Amino acid sequence: MQPNKNIKQKYMEEKKRVEDTIMEMLEPKVKEIQKRFSEGEKLSFQDFNLLLLKTQYNPLNHLDEKLDQTDADVANLKIDFANLRGEFAGLKGELKAEFAGLRGDFKALEQNIEAKIQKTIVMNMKWTIGSIAFLVTILKLLELIFQ
Repeated sequence: MQPNKNIKQKYMEEKKRVEDTIMEMLEPKVKEIQKRFSEGEKLSFQDFNLLLLKTQYNPLNHLDEKLDQTDADVANLKIDFANLRGEFAGLKGELKAEFAGLRGDFKALEQNIEAKIQKTIVMNMKWTIGSIAFLVTILKLLELIFQ
């Protein structure tokens, strides 16, 4: 980006120098025409055009500067937009990685919960079978005692 900016800056400096030189060349002729006009002398079409050119130079130059400034702003906006696009792409990648990590965490949590449920069911079955065996044994003993 820097070499292109230097080329544009050199061009603008050269353009300004040429414009200043032209205006310096026109200034004595413009003063002469203004003096003749103030003395009541009639102006030729060429004189009128020269005065018109002089009066329009500053507004045109101002518009040209604004256009250059707008061009620079647009270029900066393009760079900013490209940077934002890169940042969003980076954020998108980070979010994808984060979601992939969360999916893995949820899968591990799901497997952990399934293992705990299975372990709890097995333990409850053991207690239930043990309680039934104990109760049957107690009932058999009571039957043998009271017979």
